[in-house]
Amino acid sequence: MRKGKSILLLSCLFFSFCILFFSCSSEREYLSTDWQEEEGEAMQVSFHIAFDELSDARAVTRVDRDGYDSGMETDFENYIDFENQNFSILFFDKDNKYISTLQLEGIMLVGNAGYRSKYYDVVGSIRNPLPSIFKVVMLANWREYPKNNEMVVGQTTIKDICTSPGSQYSYVTPSLFHLSEDCLIPMYGVKLFENVKFYSNNCTYLGTLHMLRAMSKVEVNYIASETSDDISDYTLESVTLHRYNSRGYCAPDNVFMESDYIKGDYDKDYVDDLHLPNGKNDSDDKNIQFEELSKGSRFVIYIPEYQNLLNGNKATDAAEIHLKFAESDKIHIIDFKYYDNAPKDVALGTPFDIHRNYYYKFNVTKTYIDKIDVSVQVVPYAEVELEPDFGLKPESNSNN
Repeated sequence: MRKGKSILLLSCLFFSFCILFFSCSSEREYLSTDWQEEEGEAMQVSFHIAFDELSDARAVTRVDRDGYDSGMETDFENYIDFENQNFSILFFDKDNKYISTLQLEGIMLVGNAGYRSKYYDVVGSIRNPLPSIFKVVMLANWREYPKNNEMVVGQTTIKDICTSPGSQYSYVTPSLFHLSEDCLIPMYGVKLFENVKFYSNNCTYLGTLHMLRAMSKVEVNYIASETSDDISDYTLESVTLHRYNSRGYCAPDNVFMESDYIKGDYDKDYVDDLHLPNGKNDSDDKNIQFEELSKGSRFVIYIPEYQNLLNGNKATDAAEIHLKFAESDKIHIIDFKYYDNAPKDVALGTPFDIHRNYYYKFNVTKTYIDKIDVSVQVVPYAEVELEPDFGLKPESNSNN
């Protein structure tokens, strides 16, 4: 089984000053922000962010497997709430120590093709100049962001941000986690930029920043059997997740470089270690319903990370998927394990943890009245690109 790939790409373009942007600003209406200017000098920052839907051509090149899901069937699976300023951009030095936070002064929607394709111009500033080697950390859809008065230049680290109580999100829901503008998947990305030089009115292309989702996507598909008339009309009535964590971290732990999760190998990419609140699963058993996307056949849920594997075996508190058909009272149980296509050196039946940024797809066929066959595969989301232009003015503009 291949590990699932669920990722956003943030293509970065830094430049010294955006003349066109500022010369046109008087003709545009910006969304208001609550930022208040700090004392001291500041560097003007502007950037353009394009949040685009993936073209069909690029989706085809990503994977050629049956059952591929681009993540575009919902408006909110790849969505970042820019209009409500639900993001934060922070700058750190090469040693992961805090330099500055982008302080928003205005956000303007300049193009709109629905939730899946939007374009924004953003104006802000940073208090401290950037060295030639620095890191950009982007947080998106977090429930709480680091406060300026808690950030200490030269002391606060990326790890402090990723492990703070404010970096956790709650997953306590009465029924299901339904994606919407008010219920979005937290994301995190980091990249090191080396030997960057800024020239007046010129652009410096810096490449791509990859954004990791904090949650996994689990899908169950029911395929009716064609071999038996007795069960061909069975309908999958409900799919329930038994055991899950009610909290999760918005960011992984100990991920300070893009190379910590982008390794240049499709089967090895992303974070192998779980980042669980208190380092363990919840102690109580809970059930939560999958969302039914297609009547009786397709069910999906988005969930925090969860530990199913302990010393090579299924943990006693491992998560399970419970299936019930309308025509029977029997509850069928699916484990998070390799039913087929296990990786090299991994035995069939070995359980696996539920990791952030992975997509687990279970195909279920009812072969007999009291039996189901299960196969599992993990297929990648399509890539979605965010393309910001960051404009950094090298000299202070405090006299403007």
